[in-house]
Amino acid sequence: SRQYRVSPSGTVDLPLLPNPVPAAGLTPSQLSDAVAKQLRNRGLVTNPHIVVTIVSSRLKSVSITGAVKMPQIYPVFGRTTLIDVLSQAQGVSDDASNLAVISRGDIGVQATNSTERVQTVDIKKLMETGDPKYNIEIFPGDKVTVPHAGVVYVVGAVHKPGGFVIRSPDDGMTVLQA
Repeated sequence: SRQYRVSPSGTVDLPLLPNPVPAAGLTPSQLSDAVAKQLRNRGLVTNPHIVVTIVSSRLKSVSITGAVKMPQIYPVFGRTTLIDVLSQAQGVSDDASNLAVISRGDIGVQATNSTERVQTVDIKKLMETGDPKYNIEIFPGDKVTVPHAGVVYVVGAVHKPGGFVIRSPDDGMTVLQA
């Protein structure tokens, strides 16, 4: 009983077997049958009982990057929405723009009705209105990116010099507002 990692080539190296066992594209039960068959064929075990479980998988995760408080890869085990994954990342950071960009991966479950590879969602409208049309479903293998907002710097003989976040690039910011 040990944990083994599937290599980038899609195989698993087991100490008792001279050749790696192909694992790519197999279900856990199919892989356990393949390992058991090879152990029997080599005469190492007469009646092997092999149980394969998946401990972690990139196929069952979502990458959250950009202007969020905790950017990283999060596991996804069921139906998940944009609000759910942003909450897992502990929300957006102070310098976040009002948009989220969702890139559909080539791996994992894909939306059957979506032909778009990249989708942009207005986070501000999602948070303010709670409209479900902005709270899109996120699938394993997706990448969610919240871009950093633009910053304008005000310096010189002003009361409060510094950098100020331009939250909405469409609306912009006037010199007087800065």
